[in-house]
Amino acid sequence: MRGEVDLAGLVARTRADLASCADGRGVALDVRLLGEPRVPCDAGTVAVAVHEVVESALAYAPDGGHVEVVVRDGSDHASLTVVDDGDPPATDLTTADLRSRGRGRLPDERAGLGLAVAAEAMSLLGGTLDLAPSPGGGCVSTLVFPLHRATRS
Repeated sequence: MRGEVDLAGLVARTRADLASCADGRGVALDVRLLGEPRVPCDAGTVAVAVHEVVESALAYAPDGGHVEVVVRDGSDHASLTVVDDGDPPATDLTTADLRSRGRGRLPDERAGLGLAVAAEAMSLLGGTLDLAPSPGGGCVSTLVFPLHRATRS
């Protein structure tokens, strides 16, 4: 069902759902809100993409490590960036690369099946998922959701 998804609220619920996983390994899971975007799309599909990306970051973060989720509201898109301090991917990976992983065609072990699922979800939403090595080590995963806002009078 297509509706409007409160991305900040969804991230808060995802954080709560994954808190025990993070806490059990001493991984700090922080959220920063730079706006509170409402994304016009299917809530379940957005939830899958967000959950898989955050869960993947937690899986790759070392014990005692750090994962930060940043939500941004732009004029024509909303983004969610997840940064972890685990092993970086071997190379930059795009939505198409990650979807290929789900079909068994990508050797980078950082791009597991969960990220392939997230990439497929983002493709269904008309958005993107990109992974890149973080300049300070670790990985940066970025979900970009298009915003098609109706003009208000």
